[in-house]
Amino acid sequence: MKTRLTLKYPSFYLSMALLATVLTLCVAIFVKQLGLRKAEIENTLASRHALVVRLIEMQRDRLAVMRSLLLQAYQVSPQQDKAFAGYQLTQHSEWNIWDMQPEAQPAIGQLTGLGKWADASQQEMVAALNMDAQLQATLGHDLEVAKLYYQSASQFVYTAPASSVTQFRFKPALYKKAFWQAALPAANPTRHMVLAGPHQDLVGKGRLLTFALPVYHQIPLLGQDKFLGVVALDISMTTLDQVMQLGQATGASMLLSTYPNHDKTNLPPSLSLSPTAWQQDATGQFWLGSPVLADQWWLAHQVTPSALYLAAARDSVPAWLSIILLALLAVLGWHFKAALATISHLTHYDALTQLLNRRGFYDRVATALALSRRNQLAVAVLMMEIDFSRDIHDRYGHAEAEAVLQQLSTNMLSAMRPVDVVCRWGGEQFVLVMLLHYGDNALHAAERIRQAAQSVYIQPGHQPVHLSGGLVMLQDDEAIDAAIQRADLLLQQAKQQGRNRIVNDSVAEILPFKYA
Repeated sequence: MKTRLTLKYPSFYLSMALLATVLTLCVAIFVKQLGLRKAEIENTLASRHALVVRLIEMQRDRLAVMRSLLLQAYQVSPQQDKAFAGYQLTQHSEWNIWDMQPEAQPAIGQLTGLGKWADASQQEMVAALNMDAQLQATLGHDLEVAKLYYQSASQFVYTAPASSVTQFRFKPALYKKAFWQAALPAANPTRHMVLAGPHQDLVGKGRLLTFALPVYHQIPLLGQDKFLGVVALDISMTTLDQVMQLGQATGASMLLSTYPNHDKTNLPPSLSLSPTAWQQDATGQFWLGSPVLADQWWLAHQVTPSALYLAAARDSVPAWLSIILLALLAVLGWHFKAALATISHLTHYDALTQLLNRRGFYDRVATALALSRRNQLAVAVLMMEIDFSRDIHDRYGHAEAEAVLQQLSTNMLSAMRPVDVVCRWGGEQFVLVMLLHYGDNALHAAERIRQAAQSVYIQPGHQPVHLSGGLVMLQDDEAIDAAIQRADLLLQQAKQQGRNRIVNDSVAEILPFKYA
């Protein structure tokens, strides 16, 4: 026995398949946009990193020039009286400091130190004042530089531009500053530039970042170097903030200090030397990082998962909308096609029996006739009608009559070949068009279909149902309607001859046949 498997709810499964496809595409697009967002952050961070490194290199160059000027002047035997000419020295006993500023011209830099003047290292002070001309040019052209200074281990500091002692003066606390502590010989044996901050400026210039370079004087006779102090400069954090806001990147870039920890495996948070290696901390935040100054400072970028995913989702919206729109159009198209198929079926098939109606018959029979001409097949036209159909209605009711008609139609369809055409002509009448090879027994074929079709019994009582028919052969150049009319006349003869039989015309080949 053959079993046919069919989907009970095809529209449901198609909808689920379409939904799964849409979701898969949406997820794939989101993943792609997430990757593009990360790549955008990586590229932006690389650009910012290059600018920050360039900014740091510029400060290193400035400090190297300052240190060179200081050491050149320090190594020359100073003419102290000439060097200090035009400067006024003031002792401030209330603060236990001294301060020296120019008497006539506007001050470029100022010297201020602890205790009394005699206690200070005058050779270093002359060397510091020797930087005035260079620092004046730097302050005049490089607007990002807020302050330049030399802080000596000999308890004094030179700062430019100059300010009053009420705004800035020497304090022992200067030696506790982070940049000084990081530049000391014990903390900085390689003598590299150090970076500290940001911190709030004492004279109201906002948040500043300090760059400092240690200064050593070589003593040839002793074969060793003497630590003198540090040259340093402050730049406004506004400049650095502008650099770190260039480009488009979800999240925020920042400078992270790892001093004094030089262990790359324990950076706060855990960062990788690769600028494209994403890390995730214990709180779930994503990080990227690149070193900008030895092992002391990193340029890091931090973004929350929610911000990253939200940005990727926003980028995906246009593609999502397109996919959803296409899916909706596909659904509407599918429903429209199904509606057209339903309408076509309703206009071509009989609703009760699912046989072709007259419209469907004429559409289908045209194809059958063309096939018969192409393959030189004979065409037999059979019209059948249920015997005593009105009695069935009257005795057993409309519902039982319809059930008989449905079962009879089903049996007829099962007995026919795919090339044959069957139609409910009207009421309890049927028209069949059969394609036969010349020499085939048309009556035999017609009787086989009639016997199969009437294998129906009326309930209750198990009463048999019979069919009568008229069979003709379509003549050359004869219209199908003319053949149907001839078959109808023979059908009436079959009724007159006692029903439950087929009457054929003289053209149909009659061979001895007995239905088994």
